[in-house]
Amino acid sequence: VSPAHLVDYLKLAKDSGKKFFKDLDQAQVFPTPHIFCNCWKDLDEKSYNKVESMEKLSKILENALTAYNETNAAMNLVLFDDAMKHICRICRIIQSGH
Repeated sequence: VSPAHLVDYLKLAKDSGKKFFKDLDQAQVFPTPHIFCNCWKDLDEKSYNKVESMEKLSKILENALTAYNETNAAMNLVLFDDAMKHICRICRIIQSGH
């Protein structure tokens, strides 16, 4: 998917949201970030919920990386937004037993 296709898709989706959900706040129809994972509060919280903010998720994942690096060979990772989204997807797959 190219960036131009993504822009076109988001425009179509938002136009449809405004058309069919005109009585609702569009921030509720299209929340950001729209990410769910089982580490949304901290690493010990295993419920599957919506991530409140990328900043909060970043802190949780940075703490997990620091804890990992204290007991294992250090991994110097840069946790940019797309990487954090992929981590959430990977965690969901691992937790589901696949």
